[in-house]
Amino acid sequence: MLESERLAYLDALGISQFVAREPLDGAPSLPLLQPEQIWPFVDSDKKEAELETTHLNKGVNPKPAAEPDPLKPEPKLPSETEQGRVEAATETDATPVLDLTKLGLKEGQSTPTERKISSTRETRFALAIVDVADQFRVVVELALPDAPGLSAMEHRMLSDMLQLLGCGDWLSNHAPRTFQWPIVNNPRIAKDRSAARDGLMGFFASSAPWPKTLFLGPQAPSLLQQTELNPVAETLAPVQLDGLTGMTLVLPSFNQMQDWTLKRRCWQQIQAFLP
Repeated sequence: MLESERLAYLDALGISQFVAREPLDGAPSLPLLQPEQIWPFVDSDKKEAELETTHLNKGVNPKPAAEPDPLKPEPKLPSETEQGRVEAATETDATPVLDLTKLGLKEGQSTPTERKISSTRETRFALAIVDVADQFRVVVELALPDAPGLSAMEHRMLSDMLQLLGCGDWLSNHAPRTFQWPIVNNPRIAKDRSAARDGLMGFFASSAPWPKTLFLGPQAPSLLQQTELNPVAETLAPVQLDGLTGMTLVLPSFNQMQDWTLKRRCWQQIQAFLP
């Protein structure tokens, strides 16, 4: 039968492929081919005559290459040391070298690609914000930029700090708010420092004003002030940042407070800043 009809019958029977284990009654059998029928025999003499005729028609000399002259000295083979030098030189020469002088750039000038990469560098961070009874606000920079909230270590340190400030078990009864940048993982949305600053200012503008804000981590206040802050190396005084009301104090993050001497210095600043 036709192949299309056979496939239609098999499809109706729910069979995707059918192979008979034994010959079917009435099925035609294919002829058995001999090896010479599969691989035709080639007469070598006839083949050489055809090649010679083809070369003569094209003007090519079919004679083999001349044998080496026994009186001519053989070329000297390089030693192992010289051979190693040649191989090393070949590997060195094989490495491509870009000639930037052809671009016509001045000294210290970057290519358009480099400028584009530096201007669109992605900024990633995560914050946890705790509002304490209309008194002050604590902004904690999380150790991981993709963290959904406070880690166990960060939760314990923040809870102990609030208890020492006389807030009791405030963190157990009030869940902190979180802010993560970038807000969405959309490649078409800007994620550089300028966009992160605008998003951060919009986030703080949506909440009620606070008289005092404590930043534990320099990432967010550096974006608001547009200046790199290093609270680990220097003692920062309370300042007023753009987009925030009241005074702010910037201290190292909990992840940076692994040194007990740094904890003591930060606690002294917190006691002087917060009531």
